[in-house]
Amino acid sequence: MIKEITIDMTALDDPFVRAVRRVQRWADFAFRRMLALDWRWVDDSISKWGSTDGLVLNINEQAINRLTETSDPGGRLAFLLLHEILHAQLNHGVRLAPLADHSTANEAADYIVNDIIHEINMEAMRLGAVEPPFPFIDGILWDPDLSGDKSVEALYYELVRSKQQQQQQQEQQPQTQPGTGDPLLDAAPQSGGDTPPPSGPVSESLTKQTGDSTGDAAIMPNFPGTGKGDDTFEPTPEGGQTLEDVTREIDRINEQVVVDESWNRAAGIGNSGKFNDTLLEQGKPDSMGNWLQRVQEWFRDRSPNGWKNPISIPVYLSSGTVTPGRGGDSIGTFVLAFDVSGSVNKQYISNFLAEGQRALDDLPLTSVVVLACNRDVKVIGEFFPGDTLPDTIPTGGGTRFEPAFRWAEENVPDCAGLVYMTDGRGKKDFRAPEFPVLWIDWTCRPHQFPWGEAVGINQA
Repeated sequence: MIKEITIDMTALDDPFVRAVRRVQRWADFAFRRMLALDWRWVDDSISKWGSTDGLVLNINEQAINRLTETSDPGGRLAFLLLHEILHAQLNHGVRLAPLADHSTANEAADYIVNDIIHEINMEAMRLGAVEPPFPFIDGILWDPDLSGDKSVEALYYELVRSKQQQQQQQEQQPQTQPGTGDPLLDAAPQSGGDTPPPSGPVSESLTKQTGDSTGDAAIMPNFPGTGKGDDTFEPTPEGGQTLEDVTREIDRINEQVVVDESWNRAAGIGNSGKFNDTLLEQGKPDSMGNWLQRVQEWFRDRSPNGWKNPISIPVYLSSGTVTPGRGGDSIGTFVLAFDVSGSVNKQYISNFLAEGQRALDDLPLTSVVVLACNRDVKVIGEFFPGDTLPDTIPTGGGTRFEPAFRWAEENVPDCAGLVYMTDGRGKKDFRAPEFPVLWIDWTCRPHQFPWGEAVGINQA
């Protein structure tokens, strides 16, 4: 069920109107961004609470009724609106779509958005608000030390790596239970029980912002901001548009909000000009430094800790038996494919080759294969530990993507992953390979790739 939202801003007894007015009062930039959205009432089949793709704002009509049962209906609804508007302003619908782990991507976006909301709340209280206008419920993802000034893409890869490390640590824990006869194991504290509450300035700030929300989290399962509310989606092109056209339109709207804030700040108008720099930075995809970091992390994530171990630590701890370490000494071969058509940026190629060299030097690889790709595939070489990769490769010609993947399937049976640096121009209507793929797009349009992970390079 979908129907357009029409509201009467003079109906002050309407909880939705009151929430909109609260956004207008304390986050006027978000109110202006909200006016550029197509507001729609939806049911549970589309969104449990609210969602956005940057052009449409979906609000579950029944959610309004559920929020009336909370300790602060106006605050909860205002938070919901502001949270979704910020997702739209930061173009998270488009930017999260290429990321492989959508759940973790949503968590990263929530950390970013919630930190901005926290700053808006603190600024509102500095300006005289008695309490935070957009209060948090228990379970909201907020950690300013974690989110920092990271882009959503940078934070996503950090969270992915952290989860993988936790999984590896769990796998390496001995599978023992109390009463094994080992006094050291039997005396070890067991998991569960009460966990001491956090303390310190961060905890105090969070407590002040959250307020007394006892019971609200139970009424509001999977609420946006908790990392569990799936509240962003990729826009669907209509009327002959392409996804690139839609993305440009969203970027144009978001840039206008930032420009308006700049004028307001210069004129001393409004109440949220201090957030202009944050909106400007968070609205950008990764810069060159960040994309290089993403490449490093992608390489490292294909090489879990412990694969070089001479013995299996979990087996040894649980049974005392010495066996070979998991996966042997090598994780396989990385294939680095370069689009060498006329639009190639040679500096990016040099930087990327340097990261390939670092992977060959630091990770347990069999080898690194470098391919130059236009309409055909040219093997620049296979490089083994101790070898030196070239610092550049010849360029020229058109682009066909599929041959590089088919070549890797036929010639690299232990392929641990293929990284393809390109401008993305070319047909992609072929089947995905079974090995992991990372696209590096120097035109900063990572959403254009139908499968694999993708990183855009911001050339600004």
